[in-house]
Amino acid sequence: MTDRFEPIELKQLLQIIFKELENNKSIFGIPDEMFFKPSDSNPFQTEVFNQKIATPIGVAA
Repeated sequence: MTDRFEPIELKQLLQIIFKELENNKSIFGIPDEMFFKPSDSNPFQTEVFNQKIATPIGVAA
């Protein structure tokens, strides 16, 4: 193990994520039961360019 962080390609990162999700029902050790699942009654839900946006606030907004 190294004490340095090195970037990896997006393709490789997605392969890691989808493999873990398929095999373990988790991503980076976080179980899918803890994933955010928006409801239809979400007061923050809005629409932009005819696409629903469940959470238009936060880090990825």
